[in-house]
Amino acid sequence: MISASGGSNGVAPQISWTLGEPIINTGKNSSNILSQGFQQSYFVISSVEVLEKKSILSDIYLYPNPTNRFVNIAYSGEEVLLNYLILDLAGKQLQSGSLNTDTELKLDLEVYPVAIYFIHISSQDEAFYKSYKVQKLY
Repeated sequence: MISASGGSNGVAPQISWTLGEPIINTGKNSSNILSQGFQQSYFVISSVEVLEKKSILSDIYLYPNPTNRFVNIAYSGEEVLLNYLILDLAGKQLQSGSLNTDTELKLDLEVYPVAIYFIHISSQDEAFYKSYKVQKLY
């Protein structure tokens, strides 16, 4: 095969690349893997580090979903100020506000038509961000 382009930096650590591999294929059986293509490498993973960082957003609960009128947002994690946005399917912002620790916020969706809405919740510095899809029924 001939590639359209390629290159290498020639210094340690070496980086090489190819452009335009029109056909590649990988075949496997119980003990072997055969890959077709230019850039073939061999590596062994000796260990995997597990990081157990808990996001503050795992302590947020949004219910009921689907809903007829009200959506509750509850947060009981570390003390932090959270912001919320309600958006329609077109991305138009319908409502916004904030949520404090150990409080439950009741959002009234009665004024909005039956549809699917997105509720985005983020920390004040936007380091954490989570989006919920909420269906408003009748």
